[in-house]
Amino acid sequence: MKYHYVFLLAIVFISCNSPDRLESALELAGDNRPELERVLKYYSVDRRDSLKYKAARFVIENMPGHYSYDGNEIQQYYAEVLLVLNANISTEEKFNLINPIYNKYIRDNNNYTQDIKIISADYLIWNIERAFKLWGNKLWLEHLSFDEFCEYILPYKVTELQNLDYWQDSLYLKYCFLTDNIPESQHDASIYLRATTVNEHIRDSFKEENTSFADGESRGRGYNLLNASTIDKIPFGLCEDYANMNVAILRSLGIPAIIESFPFWQYKGMGHIWYSVLHDNGNNIPAVGFENTPGDIFAPLAKYCKVYRHTYSHNLKVAEYFSNAKYIHPSINLFRKDVTSEYTATKSINVPLNDTDLKDKYAYLTSFTGRDWRVLDFTKIKNGKACFEQVAHKAVYMVMGYNGINLVPASRPFIIHKNGMLEYIEMDSDKKQELKLYRKFPKSIRTAKMENRILGGEIHASDKEDFSTFETIYTFNDLIFPDTIKLPVNRKYRYWRFYSKQNSLCNIAELQLYEQGKLNFADEKIIGESRMFNNDLKFS
Repeated sequence: MKYHYVFLLAIVFISCNSPDRLESALELAGDNRPELERVLKYYSVDRRDSLKYKAARFVIENMPGHYSYDGNEIQQYYAEVLLVLNANISTEEKFNLINPIYNKYIRDNNNYTQDIKIISADYLIWNIERAFKLWGNKLWLEHLSFDEFCEYILPYKVTELQNLDYWQDSLYLKYCFLTDNIPESQHDASIYLRATTVNEHIRDSFKEENTSFADGESRGRGYNLLNASTIDKIPFGLCEDYANMNVAILRSLGIPAIIESFPFWQYKGMGHIWYSVLHDNGNNIPAVGFENTPGDIFAPLAKYCKVYRHTYSHNLKVAEYFSNAKYIHPSINLFRKDVTSEYTATKSINVPLNDTDLKDKYAYLTSFTGRDWRVLDFTKIKNGKACFEQVAHKAVYMVMGYNGINLVPASRPFIIHKNGMLEYIEMDSDKKQELKLYRKFPKSIRTAKMENRILGGEIHASDKEDFSTFETIYTFNDLIFPDTIKLPVNRKYRYWRFYSKQNSLCNIAELQLYEQGKLNFADEKIIGESRMFNNDLKFS
């Protein structure tokens, strides 16, 4: 759902390079143009150069490309879901009830439209007035520049397809007690203090309600709870749902917050979304997950290639790309800003391209996920080279280009080492060698912690299915052990098992038996035992 409207942006931005972006936006509004002109007129009378007029222009000029659901179905969805969320039932029961409601109203719902075609003047004026009231009255916002105010406080929505309702007032009334009672002295007015107070309250309240965001990931989605009455009542969801909720609550209280993400972890195909708070020292303080507090060390062992900040305003470089490129990659987002250098060491690179017959003037920076090459960034090709900014160290990359059909390699693969040195990878087909892989790569901190569970584990053999009597064939006393173990047995057994030591809960990938003197696996049938995962014999 997240990117299903991106392809429309190329059409939206045919006039992005117009000298008057405001007029382009007004033309795109169609029948809704009078509403937007009423907002501009409201702020232009005798004060054309006022900040409020500039803010109104900012909102309208950058509105094309922002979308909301249209029609009555979405309101019916929120009404039915709210009844479930407010019910005094378990999280599992809520999931079982919400899931069919989601499938009924949202799963295949393409009834969305650009905000600029439906938003009202009254709503925009209310939103601008409220934002300026916060900026003028909250001591902790004195440091915000106008540009920062426009991105962190002013926007009328946090994320795409969010309902155009008065979510700021609803959330403020519910959570203002957390921040309004903190004395506004020069020290205690800290944004960090307020953000952590809100974060701790939300985390504790969800724990009390036995709510699990982790469940959402296994279920595969959040539930688009993006209106004033549901956005802070998520019973399960993804990291994106949590980030949306927190930014909405923080902004309603006048705390400058914004969503950030990277497209994928190195060596993995999935990405991550979190939020950060703009502190009064000018730095963005990230909150990486539901259990984390803003300012905790951000993913210290994680490897990622690009970090993007989600903006309300257009990235004009992307807008030009949408207007001029012959091929538009679906991962390129109009509302994002590259902030990789704020999170990790980076390097600017200028990569010479192969003599590939490319059909477009744009090249793409890609990195390997462990399964395929994924696009991270784009640039114009100049003099046969592709220049990219803020490229993270400690990763493998390759530049690709469009050949008229799809993306193809346009450079040699290369590594940017820890010290920033760039090394191209050369294939030498004359020096082949055999490799034996003993474990997956990379070895994550989670894997390192889990591997100790195998210590004390045993391989048992028995002639009885219930293993009431058995022989211990092998004991894992060290983390270094061969991938093929010759079992010291002098007789045949029918039943075999790996048995964890008490309370270890060891997870092993597989256990295979070879017939003596042969390379093929012995015939076997998994019978499982009482501690199976989701009643699946494969995970017993």
